[in-house]
Amino acid sequence: MENVRSFKLKNNGDFVARIQVLKLLGDKWHNVAPTSGYRDICKHAERTFDLQGITGLSAGEKVKLKAEVVLGKDKTATEEFLYDPAGLAVAYEISGTTLSNKLKRK
Repeated sequence: MENVRSFKLKNNGDFVARIQVLKLLGDKWHNVAPTSGYRDICKHAERTFDLQGITGLSAGEKVKLKAEVVLGKDKTATEEFLYDPAGLAVAYEISGTTLSNKLKRK
Protein backbone atom coordinates (compact mmCIF):
# COMPACT_ATOMS: atom_id res chain seq x y z
CA MET A 1 0.00 0.00 0.00
CA GLU A 2 1.33 3.44 -0.94
CA ASN A 3 1.96 6.30 1.47
CA VAL A 4 0.25 9.67 0.96
CA ARG A 5 0.65 13.14 2.44
CA SER A 6 -1.84 15.05 0.30
CA PHE A 7 -4.58 14.61 -2.30
CA LYS A 8 -4.94 16.83 -5.38
CA LEU A 9 -8.20 16.95 -7.31
CA LYS A 10 -8.51 18.48 -10.79
CA ASN A 11 -12.09 19.23 -11.82
CA ASN A 12 -12.76 18.81 -15.53
CA GLY A 13 -16.47 18.25 -15.00
CA ASP A 14 -19.50 20.45 -15.58
CA PHE A 15 -20.09 20.92 -11.84
CA VAL A 16 -18.54 22.13 -8.60
CA ALA A 17 -16.58 19.51 -6.64
CA ARG A 18 -15.10 19.31 -3.14
CA ILE A 19 -12.43 17.06 -1.63
CA GLN A 20 -13.37 14.75 1.19
CA VAL A 21 -10.85 12.53 2.97
CA LEU A 22 -12.16 9.21 4.19
CA LYS A 23 -10.49 7.43 7.11
CA LEU A 24 -11.07 3.79 7.99
CA LEU A 25 -12.54 3.53 11.50
CA GLY A 26 -13.21 -0.08 12.37
CA ASP A 27 -14.81 -1.49 9.25
CA LYS A 28 -16.40 1.76 7.96
CA TRP A 29 -15.07 4.79 6.09
CA HIS A 30 -15.77 8.23 7.63
CA ASN A 31 -15.11 11.73 6.27
CA VAL A 32 -12.47 13.42 8.44
CA ALA A 33 -11.79 16.50 6.28
CA PRO A 34 -12.79 19.79 7.90
CA THR A 35 -16.03 21.15 6.44
CA SER A 36 -15.37 24.81 7.24
CA GLY A 37 -13.81 27.33 4.87
CA TYR A 38 -14.00 27.67 1.10
CA ARG A 39 -13.66 24.21 -0.44
CA ASP A 40 -15.27 24.56 -3.87
CA ILE A 41 -13.35 23.40 -6.93
CA CYS A 42 -14.90 25.01 -10.00
CA LYS A 43 -14.62 23.69 -13.57
CA HIS A 44 -11.00 23.49 -14.84
CA ALA A 45 -9.63 24.29 -11.37
CA GLU A 46 -7.73 22.07 -8.96
CA ARG A 47 -7.12 22.01 -5.24
CA THR A 48 -4.62 20.21 -3.03
CA PHE A 49 -5.60 19.04 0.43
CA ASP A 50 -2.70 18.41 2.85
CA LEU A 51 -3.67 15.65 5.26
CA GLN A 52 -1.50 17.20 7.99
CA GLY A 53 -4.36 19.65 8.51
CA ILE A 54 -6.67 16.90 9.78
CA THR A 55 -6.87 16.81 13.56
CA GLY A 56 -6.59 13.31 14.96
CA LEU A 57 -5.14 11.68 11.83
CA SER A 58 -2.08 9.62 12.76
CA ALA A 59 0.68 8.21 10.58
CA GLY A 60 -0.15 4.74 9.31
CA GLU A 61 -3.93 5.16 9.24
CA LYS A 62 -5.79 4.13 6.07
CA VAL A 63 -7.26 6.96 3.99
CA LYS A 64 -8.76 7.50 0.55
CA LEU A 65 -10.19 10.37 -1.49
CA LYS A 66 -13.85 11.06 -2.09
CA ALA A 67 -14.91 13.68 -4.63
CA GLU A 68 -18.10 15.36 -3.47
CA VAL A 69 -20.11 16.59 -6.47
CA VAL A 70 -22.38 19.46 -5.46
CA LEU A 71 -25.99 18.60 -6.44
CA GLY A 72 -24.76 15.42 -8.09
CA LYS A 73 -23.37 11.92 -7.66
CA ASP A 74 -20.22 11.68 -5.50
CA LYS A 75 -17.33 9.41 -6.46
CA THR A 76 -14.99 7.57 -4.08
CA ALA A 77 -11.53 6.41 -5.15
CA THR A 78 -10.97 2.67 -5.09
CA GLU A 79 -7.33 3.03 -4.02
CA GLU A 80 -6.47 3.03 -0.32
CA PHE A 81 -3.37 4.68 1.13
CA LEU A 82 -1.49 4.91 4.41
CA TYR A 83 -1.15 8.44 5.76
CA ASP A 84 2.49 9.48 6.10
CA PRO A 85 3.58 13.08 6.80
CA ALA A 86 6.60 12.40 4.56
CA GLY A 87 4.52 10.71 1.84
CA LEU A 88 3.75 11.89 -1.67
CA ALA A 89 0.94 13.88 -3.23
CA VAL A 90 -1.58 11.70 -5.06
CA ALA A 91 -3.46 13.37 -7.91
CA TYR A 92 -6.94 12.58 -9.23
CA GLU A 93 -9.14 14.02 -11.96
CA ILE A 94 -12.92 14.08 -12.06
CA SER A 95 -14.86 14.68 -15.27
CA GLY A 96 -18.33 14.36 -16.75
CA THR A 97 -21.64 15.76 -15.54
CA THR A 98 -23.35 15.89 -12.15
CA LEU A 99 -25.03 12.49 -12.55
CA SER A 100 -22.60 10.78 -14.93
CA ASN A 101 -19.02 11.40 -13.86
CA LYS A 102 -15.74 9.52 -13.62
CA LEU A 103 -12.91 9.76 -11.06
CA LYS A 104 -9.48 8.54 -12.09
CA ARG A 105 -5.98 8.69 -10.71
CA LYS A 106 -3.57 10.75 -12.78
